[in-house]
Amino acid sequence: SLPEEVREDIFSFSSLALSKPGIKVIPKENLHITLNFFHSLSKEEVEEKEQLISSLKLPSFSLTLKGIGAFPSFSFIRVVYIPAIVSKEVKETLKEVSSSLGGEVFSSLHLTIARVKRKVNLSSFFESYKEKSFLSYQVKELVFYQSILARPNPLYKALFVKHLE
Repeated sequence: SLPEEVREDIFSFSSLALSKPGIKVIPKENLHITLNFFHSLSKEEVEEKEQLISSLKLPSFSLTLKGIGAFPSFSFIRVVYIPAIVSKEVKETLKEVSSSLGGEVFSSLHLTIARVKRKVNLSSFFESYKEKSFLSYQVKELVFYQSILARPNPLYKALFVKHLE
């Protein structure tokens, strides 16, 4: 999970830089780095994932938030994110963890900061921040969240936490 000071810094940045019509900035309390996404899981499947994650021997690791990205592309933006950069070794370990968990595996670790609801020109934003180093921090836990659809924003409920060694 993200330390509170990281949430504060990223939310302050995204609120100022992306406050435009057609863009929905992710609320501070919903900011998180995504490793996998599961559309729907039974109670048994959640317990299975918890057992698998609990059995992992993972050391804490350093993560750097740097640059700006867009899904699915810069010409058709639906999501604005900050890439999460880790060492090659950590990346390989997380890739193994991710594939063993199943679900929708993302090609890169990222922190979603905004969702784009309609076509907006963000070229100057991307140009200004493409190389920006936001911050680095030590990841000390993995959190398995349940996403509960609600208005105006989804709610995230931590189902279990894996403390890293």
